[in-house]
Amino acid sequence: MTWTPERENQLRELWTAGLSASRIAAELGGTTRNAVIGKAHRLGLSGRASRKGGGKSSGGMRLVSRVSSPRPPRAQIRPRYIEPVERSATAVSLEELSEKQCKWPLGDPRTREFHFCGGARAEGMSYCDYHCAVAYQVPSRREESAPAERPASDAANW
Repeated sequence: MTWTPERENQLRELWTAGLSASRIAAELGGTTRNAVIGKAHRLGLSGRASRKGGGKSSGGMRLVSRVSSPRPPRAQIRPRYIEPVERSATAVSLEELSEKQCKWPLGDPRTREFHFCGGARAEGMSYCDYHCAVAYQVPSRREESAPAERPASDAANW
């Protein structure tokens, strides 16, 4: 299915009227709910008409804005803060990193101070013993957390 200008106008009208994406897809024919949602998003259709009172007719429609303002471009989104990490004696850059060294990343990759642990890699692993202990945690065994025996009265209820 292609989005012709006529179909886009029909989508705009149905979207503004408050129809669900599934209903719009059925009205348009030859498309899916997800395609309708995607196209509505690309067209910038943020407002939806909805009935007051949770679906019961109360005599009027109102426009509800889902987004108060347009989303800023990705370049303006600020990443979470990454705590700086001091370089150890074994620290190496990506270019210096060898197959036998710990590949645990340290610091902010957007800075020149970013590096890898570079310690001796544990056999068969990507990290040193210390970073393996941080990365790989053994889940508790089911047998250890379950009661040893169930009373006979409980067994009948299972």
